[in-house]
Amino acid sequence: MAEKVHHSEGAWGWAKVGRGELVALASASPHDCNERGCPGPVNKRRIEAFEELLAALEAILTDQDDFGWSACRWCGRDFEAGQVLCTSDDCRGFIARAAIAKAKGN
Repeated sequence: MAEKVHHSEGAWGWAKVGRGELVALASASPHDCNERGCPGPVNKRRIEAFEELLAALEAILTDQDDFGWSACRWCGRDFEAGQVLCTSDDCRGFIARAAIAKAKGN
């Protein structure tokens, strides 16, 4: 017997969302309001601050990732021969570089 194939709803999947659900989702969209607990203003501030935060993080890493170090300045691990950046997944420098790459789509 042939296996059933399930297709995604694609771009029109939102059309099946009920009006109440759609209104509930709208509060999370970035906007200004004075309603206590509404996530919209928080999301708006985060989006507006994104470019500045990204630039600041890049500047901090660029200023501190000096190729003269023998150990990671963020976590203190010793570098192996030829290593210039820490690759430990629990290192703050590595985590910050990964976040920058994710934000830039790399």
